Amino acid sequence: MSREEAGARLRDAAARARSGRPEAFREIVDETHATVFRVAVAITADRDEAADVVQETYVRAWERLGELRDGAASLGWLCRIARNVAHDRRRSWWSRVRAPLGDAALSVASPPGAAADEALAAAESALAVRRALAALPEKHRAVLALREVEGMAYEEIALALGVPVGTVESRLHRARTALARRLGRSLDGEGER
Repeated sequence: MSREEAGARLRDAAARARSGRPEAFREIVDETHATVFRVAVAITADRDEAADVVQETYVRAWERLGELRDGAASLGWLCRIARNVAHDRRRSWWSRVRAPLGDAALSVASPPGAAADEALAAAESALAVRRALAALPEKHRAVLALREVEGMAYEEIALALGVPVGTVESRLHRARTALARRLGRSLDGEGER
């Protein structure tokens, strides 16, 4: 299905949902859920937290459906709501109590017969990557995760985050550069021990 067809379907479903038809809102959820979830994971860096963000996103969207002016823009509107929900949750007490990314217990499976020092090195590398990712600004972490982890196209990322494609490209470049710099420092520091 082309973007134009998808936009037309969302526009139609949004118009029907605004007229009070819950099944039409369900169509919007079905069409957008995967992308909204990927955005939430990219922002929260936690799949369980992202699932909660997505659920709250759709509750808020249903309550504010009258604010949606262009149904074809439903995906961007929902992603902005998800971003706001994630920020609200981060500021909440529960989010402050949770262990930050990278400080959670690591469970790195070692291949059969692998030496203990290889398993330790793999765990340390994984931890270094997680910490480097967590240290990136959210806007860089989100665009990097959506591109490199989720495999989304630049246009999809732009739509999901509500920014121009050029902004996606520049943020991705900056994110990769910052990640490489952080990992370089991290790995250089390990060699000095």
